[in-house]
Amino acid sequence: MSGASSERYAHKASKGKKKADLGGWLGFVDIPLSGDDRARLLTMNWSEETALSFLEECVNDGYKVSIVQDPAHACVIASLTGREHNFDNAGYTLSGRGPDFMGGLASLYYKHVVLCERGRWSAMAIDPGPADSWG
Repeated sequence: MSGASSERYAHKASKGKKKADLGGWLGFVDIPLSGDDRARLLTMNWSEETALSFLEECVNDGYKVSIVQDPAHACVIASLTGREHNFDNAGYTLSGRGPDFMGGLASLYYKHVVLCERGRWSAMAIDPGPADSWG
């Protein structure tokens, strides 16, 4: 893993929104998973109990949680969107993809909890790996 680098992130800000306007959506934070990350994700001790605890934690922390089927890419996308009181993550969305509901949620958990340590998403810089249903 490399250090923080703002050039590594593709933020797609919505038109007319400024960073100072924390009430609006500011874009996605792209944290692609490396091959090593994918290997760790696949061997992670992931259970329904962990998934439910993670969802509860995110909601209690004020994040907007979204989980949606993406038939065009044959995956499930789970995402967190920071709200005003999430400070560093306010206005930004972090997503994880997987082959099914639990896989998408596990990918998001791995990025938010393991890689970012529940902190600022944009502080992570990860070398992208080949595209697949995990990421």
